[in-house]
Amino acid sequence: MEKNIANIRRNIIKVGLTCKGKVHWGSSLSCVEIMYVLYGIVTNVSNNEISDSERDQIIVSKGQGALAMYAAMHEAGMIGDDFISDFQGNGSDFSEEIIMNDKMKIPCSTGSLGIGMPYAVGVALRKKRMGETGKVYTVVGDGECDEGSIWEAAMCASHYGLNNLVMIIDHNGLQADGDIEKVMKIGDIGQKFLSFGWDISVVEGHDCEALVKALSVSGEKPYAIIANTIKGKGISFMENEYLWHDHTLDKNLLEQACREVGLEYATKE
Repeated sequence: MEKNIANIRRNIIKVGLTCKGKVHWGSSLSCVEIMYVLYGIVTNVSNNEISDSERDQIIVSKGQGALAMYAAMHEAGMIGDDFISDFQGNGSDFSEEIIMNDKMKIPCSTGSLGIGMPYAVGVALRKKRMGETGKVYTVVGDGECDEGSIWEAAMCASHYGLNNLVMIIDHNGLQADGDIEKVMKIGDIGQKFLSFGWDISVVEGHDCEALVKALSVSGEKPYAIIANTIKGKGISFMENEYLWHDHTLDKNLLEQACREVGLEYATKE
């Protein structure tokens, strides 16, 4: 798994060699392990031999994690490496934030925060009522939990007993405007979901084995995993710095980032 994780981080930084715009570096680097475990290990989304009723759904509600999602899908063999050169290109499938794409098995557009998680609740409710076996997984940012729609959806999921719904919260403690506790004090996220009638686990979000173990749990309630992570994980000058939520890498910083992930520095002018 270490090799896979290194590949994903390397491919995220590769985007900086061709993309001239701002990139959500911090948001993507914090959820690399989460995305890899979902797309590469736990779910069956990449299996084209099963029916849609059996297929799991992954809905990445934190749309600013799009680049990590593309890199994890690539590592799982779901897409080619054109996401690197085409990222943010005109007419590209690989936008800065997530756009619904049936071909790529992306069921929902996100980026405006608080949209994907309620959508996941709706999908899980439909699957449950139709007797379908696939689970629904959604990745939510901790800053995204400022949105009231998250808590309406949490209440709804509990009310309908959606034990086919799994939410992973990328809990890195930072959002676009700074420390989540200073922007909008949220306190103990896990206890909040417990009070809404969910089961919870708290894990080290950069430990793939811990994530896999947590994702193996099943019960009678919707299930929230609070994954403690580091924003900008893997790039020293980005780690725990909210300004790298989205930013542009200059030549010197891009060269340093390339060195830190073992990538040769060579930009396309």
